[in-house]
Amino acid sequence: MEEKAKGRKLTVAERREFLKHPIKILQALWPSVSVLYTGLKPAALETAASNAIYFYFYSLLRAGVVSGFRRQRGFPPVGAGSIAARTEDIGIPASLLVAAAAGAINMAITSPAQVLVTQMQAKARLKQRLADQGQSTEGIQSDVWGVTTAVYNNDGVRGFWKGMAIALNCLFGGSGHHRHLCCCSIQLRCA
Repeated sequence: MEEKAKGRKLTVAERREFLKHPIKILQALWPSVSVLYTGLKPAALETAASNAIYFYFYSLLRAGVVSGFRRQRGFPPVGAGSIAARTEDIGIPASLLVAAAAGAINMAITSPAQVLVTQMQAKARLKQRLADQGQSTEGIQSDVWGVTTAVYNNDGVRGFWKGMAIALNCLFGGSGHHRHLCCCSIQLRCA
């Protein structure tokens, strides 16, 4: 039934028969669903690393700002992670600047991982489409090493930070068109 159904819609009787067998449904859907999870491990690692890097630098920068304000008032500086560094009020503008600076440092460090994950997902999706159309997928590598090599060969070291200028604009820019620029950044990483 699967072979004769390829390339056309199933009849009502074929759909009813197909729905009686949940395993067949899962087997039919698995190639499409599995593409969604390509790059999940690197994405999860990148997210964990990104959060750790952001909060590490945020605490360091916030402690520096708190220490600067304390010195102005004649108090001793504080260490990163101390209760005073976490709880002392530094004001909204300083808090925003600290958060933006920590975000920029985080982006500079994690951008290569984001580029690789995005490329892995895009190439896996392309391979799936080509395979579904019966075309050759030879030469399209969606694994970490293959994508890393392709990015380096195409754009050199700068390719790992592709789209970062636009992403930084999203971080610092408060304008109404920043969402559009973020979408453009994702498209650049896939290019």
